[in-house]
Amino acid sequence: MPCSVIRVWILGLLPFAVACGCNSGSPPSEELLESNTSENGLDASDVSQHALTKEDHSLTTTDYIDAGMPSPERTWIGTDLTRAATVLHSIYQTNPQALPEFRNEQSGEVFAKLVSPENLDFHRSTSIPLPQRIGDAFALLQASNQISKLYMTAYNQGNVGASSFIEFAGFQLRTMVVIGELVEQFVPTLDANAPDYKIRMQGLEQMRTGLATVVAGSLLTLSETSVYGVEERRRLIDYLSETLPKILPRLSSANRQETMVRLKELANDPSLQDVKPELTALQSKLK
Repeated sequence: MPCSVIRVWILGLLPFAVACGCNSGSPPSEELLESNTSENGLDASDVSQHALTKEDHSLTTTDYIDAGMPSPERTWIGTDLTRAATVLHSIYQTNPQALPEFRNEQSGEVFAKLVSPENLDFHRSTSIPLPQRIGDAFALLQASNQISKLYMTAYNQGNVGASSFIEFAGFQLRTMVVIGELVEQFVPTLDANAPDYKIRMQGLEQMRTGLATVVAGSLLTLSETSVYGVEERRRLIDYLSETLPKILPRLSSANRQETMVRLKELANDPSLQDVKPELTALQSKLK
């Protein structure tokens, strides 16, 4: 399954919401998350090649804006990404091959905005009230998950390539770093005598477990050599190198240990020798 890391992010969203007392909506259906076969009869072994050989039917930036997309030339927040998700779902219903794609001459600018680190600037601004930043961060993560699910469907139908998922992976990892920072600011504001204090503390523990699942899913993606090429896996390692030093301290001791053991196994895997230098460097950075 090429979207294993996307799947665990979606399932891990609710514990974050519980921790901060936010409602992030209902979890997605298992049917969607587990599907390996498209409506067109393509299975997981065929979709990558089909996406590579299809003609480019993506739109221009102007076309996406005409369809209701926020302009990529300004800063986005969670509500903007939510609007983008709605627009992309509408476009896909009428033209399944028109989704923005990574490094695409026509649609690359819009795709880059979907995963831009600038989308997180709002949530790091201390001039904005903490509750507002937390609420919007969850809206941002949920919208990103919705878009990822749409691209999962498009991939299964041979309408987009797998490379896009690496960029969603990087953005999701960056978003979870920011959410971790917001939660650390949020915890000291909790009233230990409040009726829901215990529930929120339990939610924080679930958050740590969810983060560990995210990390495990990311490492699993590195082993999916039949789906991702060496350049794509190197990009994911770059994202992990940026974010894991901030995520790993928030994990339990056992989960930190598991992560390091798994990295060592990947670095020694004969099928992953093309990214061994990068994996070794990541190991050293985390020690």
